Amino acid sequence: MRKREQHHRALISLMQIEGIGKHTARNLSEQTDHNCSVLFEKSRDELIESLGLTTELAQKIVDFDGWDHTDYILDRTTQLNCTMIGLGDKEYPHRLYHIYDPPPLLWVHGNTEALAMNGLALVGTRNPSTYGREMAQYWVEQLSGLGLTFISGFARGIDTIVHKTAIRHREITIAVLGSGIDRVYPSENRSMIRRLIDLGGALVTEYPPESDPLSHHFPERNRIVSGLSAGVIIIESGLKGGSMITARCANDEGRELFVIPHALTFEKGQGGNSILKRGEGKLIQTRQDLFDELPWLASDVGVASAGIAGSAGTGVAGASTGVAGIAGSAALVGAGDSAHSLRRRWEECTMDEISRMICQCLSEVNKPMTLDHLSEVTGYSVHDVMIRLISLEMDQLIEQRPGNRIKLR
Repeated sequence: MRKREQHHRALISLMQIEGIGKHTARNLSEQTDHNCSVLFEKSRDELIESLGLTTELAQKIVDFDGWDHTDYILDRTTQLNCTMIGLGDKEYPHRLYHIYDPPPLLWVHGNTEALAMNGLALVGTRNPSTYGREMAQYWVEQLSGLGLTFISGFARGIDTIVHKTAIRHREITIAVLGSGIDRVYPSENRSMIRRLIDLGGALVTEYPPESDPLSHHFPERNRIVSGLSAGVIIIESGLKGGSMITARCANDEGRELFVIPHALTFEKGQGGNSILKRGEGKLIQTRQDLFDELPWLASDVGVASAGIAGSAGTGVAGASTGVAGIAGSAALVGAGDSAHSLRRRWEECTMDEISRMICQCLSEVNKPMTLDHLSEVTGYSVHDVMIRLISLEMDQLIEQRPGNRIKLR
């Protein structure tokens, strides 16, 4: 058995020993120059003296007798046509290795090289709104063709939309599982695996074959979603859930964290808004915002640094989010302000074409309008209109009226 295979066999065994967690496994791997098999060749005293292990832990390593199960896992890995990547292997993703508790082993089905590529993680709720679904598609489409990998958790909802949209645009996508490679969850996503792999993507997990999708696996796998990426985009999330765990992992791991803004009173967007409120993430409206924060992204693909906004181009009538409380209320314009002075105020501001068209519509109609009506009249998608409304209200150029209607201030 080659050194690499012996190392993998030892790592599988170590992870079966109570008291050895992921952080300890990395320390042991580094102390043995990534050849953990030598641990099982040492006496208890040698383990204590050379590695500083406690007497109890050293004795557990000496007494380990689960080799049959270890070899069964190795055999199943071969049968499933998977690749194992262990700590210290040259294929081990550099970014992931440097998080606090990197997985000792990864099981990969597909292209192992995809794990080392520059990628962004796009995550969100399992039960997205119309707006959330539109945003998941929009951002994958906006970032397609830039040589990125799209990383997500293969869960229902936003994750699935991210993977499917990436596949539809023939992009590389990485699905991080919370189960063994042969226990794909949810089962309905199995149908996209072949296409995902054919396009150069991969399924990846830290759990051995035949590991069921247990509830505690999903929060654990979120650190891998973040750890593989150069940055994380929160598409839509409530105050609790896996996306907020991924956001915390991103901050802990030093990843750039980006948030798609939502209406303040919209429950499914409160998680992302809370991140922005605490200053833990950056609001993004266009992919230029990403280029500003990740300059290597623009330079690597030769994208000009000046205004790239793009459009979802899918206008959704009757989107469920509305614009309730987009940026909170501000002091009302004095009663003496005339319609002429209001028009002059927004007309004199610097803004993009869509924002100007929104203000023009509100000025001409001269009465409050709904988000859907503005989308219909301007011809732009709900997303494009809503993003501009957020900026316009922050600039105190518009205000919300009862019934989620918008008017010029």
